[in-house]
Amino acid sequence: MSCHSQKQQNNGADFANKGDTIIVSATSATGAKIELQTVGLQPYSADLKTTGTVQAVNGQMAEIAPPFSGRITKSFVKLGQKVAKGTPLFELNSSEFYEATKAYFQALQNKNTTEINYKRQKDLFANGVNAQKDLEDAENGYENARKDYENTAANLKMLGVDPANVVMGQPLTVLSPIAGEVVRSNIVIGQYIKEDTEPSMIIADLDKVWVAALVKEKYINSIKENDTVEVYTDASPQTIIPGKIYHIEELLDETTRSVRVLVECNNKDRLLRPGMFAGVHFINAPQESVLIPDAAIFQSDQGSSVFVQIAKGEYLKRKIECQSAGNGSSLVTEGLKAGETIIAQGGIYLIGK
Repeated sequence: MSCHSQKQQNNGADFANKGDTIIVSATSATGAKIELQTVGLQPYSADLKTTGTVQAVNGQMAEIAPPFSGRITKSFVKLGQKVAKGTPLFELNSSEFYEATKAYFQALQNKNTTEINYKRQKDLFANGVNAQKDLEDAENGYENARKDYENTAANLKMLGVDPANVVMGQPLTVLSPIAGEVVRSNIVIGQYIKEDTEPSMIIADLDKVWVAALVKEKYINSIKENDTVEVYTDASPQTIIPGKIYHIEELLDETTRSVRVLVECNNKDRLLRPGMFAGVHFINAPQESVLIPDAAIFQSDQGSSVFVQIAKGEYLKRKIECQSAGNGSSLVTEGLKAGETIIAQGGIYLIGK
């Protein structure tokens, strides 16, 4: 008796094993219970749902904190008011700002003085009255003074102050850095605030917002930028808020095995507020995909696998990567391709053989 025949005999004359391949005897009763299916491509759209957090679009929300310690002497806006970029928000009487303006005027005066001296020394040198060193000293003095003036002027510009119109002793007027709406204000006239305090005001443009959603690693290839998204909130559970994928981050969070996806939503109706939790439903365009019955898949410590027919009565146990597609089927992402034949039903009878 051959080795092959002896192995079949040891398995009840029904099966023979060659590594991961199982050979089913033509006379086996089990063979009649096996149903085969040739894998084809089918249109499939992943039904992916997750949760996210509403946040302002980058650059569309500004927390206004005073650059110096000082006392608030005036407020120009109120809560809920629309403002343009550069709109005055409040005035701050600050000794530090006073010193900044004082330094500017001193630098301006020094620049003017050294410039006059430099021009005078150039005239004298041209007429042979003074030495080369006197001219060079005057030039260096002017250049240093000019740089000092430019630095002090730049400091004022950073505060939104026009150096050409600044007045010695004036309070600092804090301006809005963006266009938007006053969504929070802690301004109290006469209040003394420190430069390291909490923001005194928040300006935000919430006509558009982002919903930052976490998508598991295994689903990330099912979505792409500009895909349609539906957003739901507990505040308006029956309202579908349309959105689209704005950006899919490149970095994977190693702890959650997820990628952060930013969904942009029109928020003219103010249904979404920063900090709010939201349900996110990704609506993908159908793609030609490999779908197989759940009954064809077997799970073990090594993962998912199927039996692939490699010849009549011969089946190779092959590892695959897949995810549930609903309705009793799974989407195969790796390990199987269209045109191959698998055991769709009855593979359970081969397990352990």
